[in-house]
Amino acid sequence: MAVLAAYTVALCKRCCKIPQTLSQSVFYLPTGWRWLWCVVIWLSGFMIAPAIMEFSSDHTRFVAFFAVGALLFVGATPLVRDKEDLSFKVHSVAAVVCGVASQVWLMLNSSLITAVMIAAFWVLCYFRVFKISVFWAEMVCFATIYAKCIICMI
Repeated sequence: MAVLAAYTVALCKRCCKIPQTLSQSVFYLPTGWRWLWCVVIWLSGFMIAPAIMEFSSDHTRFVAFFAVGALLFVGATPLVRDKEDLSFKVHSVAAVVCGVASQVWLMLNSSLITAVMIAAFWVLCYFRVFKISVFWAEMVCFATIYAKCIICMI
């Protein structure tokens, strides 16, 4: 969590703005430093994987696997360029799968009231009641997963 938070804060401070998406931040890095994006996202994925698997019920581990696996794809794909822009499509699909799977995992492994609150928040965001950018939606996904894992450890 600290690695991702430090990367995000440092990059936003360096660029003096918040990117439209977290993935877009890779293009704010100098060309020789773009590998840092992959390292940060992969560290986040590999470090959360044991906790998310441990706190999953037997029936929801596959959802956790999808969330972590998709996050690893998200980390790698901005660095790959192809002529047909397939990497952008893979990246976009992986990002959606990661976000949706993480929130489904959270709802399936939380109390009913927590699941209802999470679902209500995302429904309101979908209908643009809360005017949040993709960047903030990504931050909410990360924060809720890390918060759930921290609460389960206590």
